Formats: sequence, C-alpha cells, structure tokens
Amino acid sequence: MNVRRRKEARFSSENVAVCLPYLNNRLGNDQIVWCTLSFCLDQEMTYEEFQKFIHQYKPKVPCPGLEIKITNAETFNDLHQQKHIWNLSFDVKENIDILRLSGYLDTKNSLRVLDLSARAIRLGVKGGVTLSESIARNFTLKKLNLRYCEIGVQGTKALAEAMKVNKGITDLYLVGNDCGPEGAQALADCWKVNKTLKRLNMSCNQLGAKGMEELCKGLSENSTIEQLTFSRNQIGPEGTPWVASVLTTNQTLRKLKLTRNQIGRDGIRFLCDGLQWNAGLRNLNLNRNAIGPDGAKILAKYLETNSTLTILELSHNQIEDEGVTHIAKALETNVGLKELHLMTNQITDKGCVNLADGLLQNNVTRLLNLEDNAITSIGRDHLRKCLQGYTANFTRSIIVERNKILSRR
Repeated sequence: MNVRRRKEARFSSENVAVCLPYLNNRLGNDQIVWCTLSFCLDQEMTYEEFQKFIHQYKPKVPCPGLEIKITNAETFNDLHQQKHIWNLSFDVKENIDILRLSGYLDTKNSLRVLDLSARAIRLGVKGGVTLSESIARNFTLKKLNLRYCEIGVQGTKALAEAMKVNKGITDLYLVGNDCGPEGAQALADCWKVNKTLKRLNMSCNQLGAKGMEELCKGLSENSTIEQLTFSRNQIGPEGTPWVASVLTTNQTLRKLKLTRNQIGRDGIRFLCDGLQWNAGLRNLNLNRNAIGPDGAKILAKYLETNSTLTILELSHNQIEDEGVTHIAKALETNVGLKELHLMTNQITDKGCVNLADGLLQNNVTRLLNLEDNAITSIGRDHLRKCLQGYTANFTRSIIVERNKILSRR
C-alpha cells in the first residue's frame, strides 16, 4: 500500500498578518520585526522551522540572520550545522581551512555577507582560486570582503570568472591583494557582463596607471556602481584621465576616494574635465595627493559652478594660503558643498581671512575642518565672523584643533 507523504506547510506571506501581533509583542521593534519576516520568507522555511526560529532565537539586531563570528576551530567545525546565516565573519588567530569554507558555500544556505578580513586569514593564490570556484556556484552572496587575503593576480582572475556567473555580489572589497594591472583587466572584462556591482574597494593593489586604464574601461560600461575606492595605487597624473572617463559616462557614482595616489596638479585638471560632465558625485576624497596651490586653483574653478558635490576632502595637500584663496573665492558662489576638509595644508591667519570672507557669502557649507595648520588666535577670530547671524535651521562648525590655538568654534 502506497502512503502519500504529507507536504510540509511553508511559512508564506499569507501567514504574516497572523504572526504580526505575536512578533510585535516578542520583539518590540518594527524594524526587527519586518527584517525577521523578510529573513524567514527568504529562507522558504517550513512553518515548523519558522516557529522554532522565533522561539529559539530572539533577534536583537535589524539583521536577524544569526550573524555568526568564527573565533576558533570548534565554532568553524560546527558551521555546517547552521542553515540560516546571513552574515559570516572571522576573528581568528590562525589561518582557516578554505576547503571547509568552500564546502559550506556549496551547500544550500542563506549567506549574504562573507567577511574574511581578519588579520590571520591569508588565502593565498590557491585559496583564492578555490574560494572563487565555490562563489561561482553560490547565488545568495551579496557582500564579499577579502581584505589582505593575498589572492594575487591568478586569484583575482578566478574571482572575475566566478562573478561572470554569480551576478549577485553588490559589494566587493579587495584591499591589499596585489591584483596588479593584469588582475584589473580580468575584473574589467567581468563588469562588461556583470552589471550588479555597487561598491568596490581596490585600495593597495599596485594598479598604477595601466591598471586604472584597464579597470576604468570596464567601469565605464557599468551603470550601477555607487562607490569607488582606489587609495594607495600609484595612479599618478597618468592614471587620472581614465578615472575622469568613468566620471564622464557614469551618473550613478556617488562616492569616489583616491587618497595617496600623487595625482598632483595635472591629475586634478584631468579629474575636473570629467567632473564637469558629472551630475551624480556627492563625496570626493583627494587627501594626500600633493595637488599644491595650482591644483587647488583648478579645483576651485570647478567648485564655482558645481551644485552637486556635498563633501570634499583635501587634507595633506600642501595647498597653503595661495590655494585657499582660490577655494575661498569659489565658496562665495558654490551652492552645494556642505563639508570642506582642509587639514594639514600649511594654512595661516592670512588664509583664514580669505576663508572667512568667502563663507560670509555662503549659506550652504556647514563644516570647515582646519585642524593641524598654522592658525593663531587672530585667524580664529576672523573665522568667528562666519558663525554669527544664522537661524536655527542653519548651524556651522569650524574645527581648528591642533593649531597654535586650542579651540573649537
């Protein structure tokens, strides 16, 4: 005699209304409640699994998917027993078994975030290739952090191939992996196919001008990217035209970070050529790029008419009073900039006088950071003029710590 197996009831959207009063009473926070429901629906749990999950785990954070942090070999060995995980990170003192981790990625799981940035983790080229093969077969992952995992050129190539198949990753952090120009080219080819990436950090990868050329060719065809970080890559002025090409064609980019790339005055000129065609960028970080007074003058010309950039960081750039004079003049007509960071630029009281005059004509800029310059109480008193006469709807902060005075107004 054949016995028909009873189909297990699934937790579905039809059950939400019934469960809401109980969840509200148990969890007491609307954001947590709705994230919990989203998680449970996403996992296609049986109704029994749903009841057990809520009873056993009382979520206390907006992402209730059992944020697991592996701290030792024992918890790592128990990983396969955990079915419902959204966020997996490591705080270990020795390297991990990449085959075990890859095996977990190959199983049916719910992993959204994989963070392998712990100092002890060094995947190496072989580990990078092994992990990439599993990523190609995993379609739940959204955020991947491989900071200083040393996957090298071949590991980067393998990851690029995996992301041609797995088009779900939106956040990729590859800081310090020695990808080089060859790895950059592989990633660029990937982004001609994969259009889901939103945030990319490629700092400390020895890209150089050639690597930026290859990478930006691919990014110019990407219409989803929102944040790019290319710090410490020896880009130089030769690499900035390629960054400018991305700015010209991409209107979704909101944040660009190019710290410590020695782009200089000529690099600023190339960037501004691209920026004048861009209406999307909000946050630009150019700290430690030796732009000098001449670079500040070029950038100030762009700021005079720009209305979209809201945060500009120019600290450690040898701008001096001469460069600040041009920026101050631009502030008189700029209608978008809310934060301006000018730390460590050899600015004196003379520069403060010009900044004060510019800010008096400006009712947009709310924060001016002048830490670690050469300002005395005379410059501070001039800046105080910019803090008076505003309504409750507009407040302004000027930071002058670590100068020849110790004060904040």
